[in-house]
Amino acid sequence: MADYRIFCFGDSVTQGALDSEGGWADRLKRDLAQAELTKTSNDRYQVYNLGVGGDTSGSLVRRIVPEANVRNSEDWLNVYIIAIGINDSRFNHELKAIEVPLEEYRHNLLEIAAALKKISNKILFVGLTPVADDQIQFKDLTYKNVDIKKYDEALSKTALELEIPKIEIFDQATNNKTFIASLHLDYLHPNNDGHKWLYEQIKPRLLELLAQR
Repeated sequence: MADYRIFCFGDSVTQGALDSEGGWADRLKRDLAQAELTKTSNDRYQVYNLGVGGDTSGSLVRRIVPEANVRNSEDWLNVYIIAIGINDSRFNHELKAIEVPLEEYRHNLLEIAAALKKISNKILFVGLTPVADDQIQFKDLTYKNVDIKKYDEALSKTALELEIPKIEIFDQATNNKTFIASLHLDYLHPNNDGHKWLYEQIKPRLLELLAQR
């Protein structure tokens, strides 16, 4: 038996935008709570949804340590799920530039990982989600799948270097009709169906990580 505190850090997709059930992180929270209550698991779980709409890796660097530290407990094993990068890749028309340059994104990932490794050896990266078309306009921002893929590949490279597991999402989601159809509301955020699909990709990989003692 083990006690886990699971921290889900990310952007609006982690936060659960456009999902009436709170997104993949809240689905995970409910599912693990049900497993505990029905005794289908001998472990105990606390899940924190710490997604913030609009967050980039730079935003996460600034908040992740204080937000993690204030919730840490010596009595619980800390687990970190990190889903960040799609907002880094967007073109900001006000700035007339990509929001976060690729190398800066890589540097931020390294900084995030270094900070978390001081607390826990259970870290999981979640790959980036595609948008509904080759490129979409969202407010004063342009998201392009070709750029999102570059940032997802940088995330893969960093995960490999750091020996942190990564859940591959981008290609699978791009080729999944259910997920692509789930983006129809604003072409950026998945609806309930898309979040359910994400949850189904994330949960088994999380349980696999927890099983590694």
